[in-house]
Amino acid sequence: GEPGQGGPAAPTAASSKVPEILASVVFALIMIVVSIAALQILGIASISEPASAMLTSVFTAIPNIIAAVVLVGIGVLIARFVSGLFRPILEGSGIDAWLTKQEILPQGSSVTPTVLRVVEIAVVLFFAVMGAQALGFPQVTAILSEILELGGNVLFGGVIIAAGFFLAMIVGKVLKGNAGTVVKWAVIILFVAMGLKSMGVADSIIEMAFGALVIGAAAAAMLAFGLGGRDAA
Repeated sequence: GEPGQGGPAAPTAASSKVPEILASVVFALIMIVVSIAALQILGIASISEPASAMLTSVFTAIPNIIAAVVLVGIGVLIARFVSGLFRPILEGSGIDAWLTKQEILPQGSSVTPTVLRVVEIAVVLFFAVMGAQALGFPQVTAILSEILELGGNVLFGGVIIAAGFFLAMIVGKVLKGNAGTVVKWAVIILFVAMGLKSMGVADSIIEMAFGALVIGAAAAAMLAFGLGGRDAA
């Protein structure tokens, strides 16, 4: 119950489980080999042959499983290394203070944890795809590849949308009045449409909505011009 005793206890408990896991794996391998030999000794073909074939398949798949686990473990280690490498760079760059000054980021908030988490997930997903390939499961590999590709598209689309809001903020400070408001919202709508299209989210709906917005604005301007509102148009 004394202070300071809780820290060392956690790593010790975690490290003590490693020999138990290795012992369980070795025990399972020995049991599989012994089970195959015992089934062959029985000599009952209807029982021994299917069971031996199944156990043999499991035994031959174990190296691939170990390789996949090792690859994912390497990915986790590399993700943590990259996160630790970029953390001081992001914290020392002053990006949080600049975003707060520009009123993009709320006071006291930080983008560093979010950026680092995205980088870690991307690295682990990349190594998970390699691990699935080592397992030899094409379905799992295809699913993870789709997730990785979708994550890249979402990330790129998010960057486009963030750039649009940044440009809109600059326009809002440079241009004043109704003109500045119109241009600012036009920039935001344009970049949001570009970002969503880059993400691959309902391309046809986005195109229809953007086209309808442009046509509606043009029609409104024409009506205002023709009905006596030339100054406003």
